Amino acid sequence: MRGMPGEDAVDAGLAPLAQVPIWSLVEAFQGVLERSKVKLSHDVVAERMTLTDRINELVDLLKVRRRVEFDELFSGSHIGTRFDLVITFLALLEMTRLRMTRLFQTGDGAPIYVEFSAATEETKEET
Repeated sequence: MRGMPGEDAVDAGLAPLAQVPIWSLVEAFQGVLERSKVKLSHDVVAERMTLTDRINELVDLLKVRRRVEFDELFSGSHIGTRFDLVITFLALLEMTRLRMTRLFQTGDGAPIYVEFSAATEETKEET
């Protein structure tokens, strides 16, 4: 498969990937929820992570690792509750809507990749 028309090769050595249909993304998140070890609880937490906080964390991660697998965003010490899973998914959707990230996969059923958009950095450098 080819990358987006007019788009230069993103990173040398990485295969170009096709865009991800929204339903594939929803199914991937459903899989994350099913595999998570997070237990449902009704604890009241005074300070929860905000959408902006999670977006900032994801930006920091993606600046270092330009492309990560979708599932990797839902593991680690920052994920402790179902709320954390949902806020991460919403942050990813918002970042993609704002064109901060691009979502790709090699084919049906293949892993979904999240890639930091170079356009985001170019916009920041211009200001």
